Amino acid sequence: MEKNEILEVQNYLKKRIVSRIILIEVYDHFIMQISDLMKNGIGFQQAFTQVKIKWEHELEMVPLSLFSFKKISRIEKKSLGSKYRKITTNSILITLLAAILNYINPDFLVVMVMILAGLCFLVLLYNFLFKKMSIKEYMQLSYHPLIVRNMLLGVLVFSIVYFVSKNRFFWEVSYNQIFLVFAVCVQVQLLFMRTQKLNIAIV
Repeated sequence: MEKNEILEVQNYLKKRIVSRIILIEVYDHFIMQISDLMKNGIGFQQAFTQVKIKWEHELEMVPLSLFSFKKISRIEKKSLGSKYRKITTNSILITLLAAILNYINPDFLVVMVMILAGLCFLVLLYNFLFKKMSIKEYMQLSYHPLIVRNMLLGVLVFSIVYFVSKNRFFWEVSYNQIFLVFAVCVQVQLLFMRTQKLNIAIV
């Protein structure tokens, strides 16, 4: 393959894939499959078209989530979905621990929320000090699908708890505190992943 042909493949994929790891993997597949077709006497453009058709489903641009207008390739969405499930699972496990601690002694739950909030602040401060994240990126992170989902869940949880308890001071209700543990856990993990420069699809 000529240099300009390789560049054309790179430009095509860069428009559809953000993650460097996925980009390199898909790029290798494209080059190998195009080269195999060209060995059989097919010209580059025809071979490139055939490979694009073969990958059409995986590279189709789809909405990131129900809570986002951003579109990404289907193959990248699958990868992000795996990361999001891991974040949610970790948050649920820590939330269950918080519920157990609350059952043993409600004061433990308050301490846990304070520790998580402090950890969130430290990770955010680290990102700012070492320029891992700009203020603009942090503002964009506020509209991340997982955080938007938690905001909507929070409104639902707080509303139900208020309807049942009639307590206007939502912080005093342990169920609300337990939900905040879950929400802060998600936030901390997203910030930590951003520290590692991992793709978390900032809106």
